[in-house]
Amino acid sequence: MELMKKILLVALVLMIIPGLFGQDGDAVPPLPRGYQNIQLGLTLDQAREALEAEPSFVFRGDPDVSLLARPNEQIIEAEGAYYIRRGVFQFSEKILYSITLVFNPSLMDFSTLFATLQNKYGPFTSLDPSSVIWENDEVRLILEKPATLKYLYRPTFEALSRQARREESFRALDKADFLERL
Repeated sequence: MELMKKILLVALVLMIIPGLFGQDGDAVPPLPRGYQNIQLGLTLDQAREALEAEPSFVFRGDPDVSLLARPNEQIIEAEGAYYIRRGVFQFSEKILYSITLVFNPSLMDFSTLFATLQNKYGPFTSLDPSSVIWENDEVRLILEKPATLKYLYRPTFEALSRQARREESFRALDKADFLERL
């Protein structure tokens, strides 16, 4: 009888321990690097091909492509189909680093997207009244109200942000220098 209790205790411990440390079946999947085959890191040409093949977008090719004010940056805007109203794809040095999906608010709402993402990717990193963020070292996934989802490749986004802050700092110094000369 004592042996039976020990066996039951060991069996119980063996059933509880995997739950404490997570099992492969329960592991939270890594954050996505994009939507379907449109993934962060694609070249401009690869992204065009992926958009043409993706039924969630009505991509008409080059007329949807426009240049940004900064050199070496491009943007593609594509009309969405059904759940997605439109997509915005930003490139730096012809590499996709930002994907923005604007959902059709009559068909998809913030709460549904939030519940889906939380169930799929686990606890969020940051929460404020207008957005929720999940992130790891490479990807930042941002859900914004009313129903917009952004995928950002963090290394490129943070490098561009640092560059923009430096440029703003230089402009502020130039302005201060100009005002000092008056």
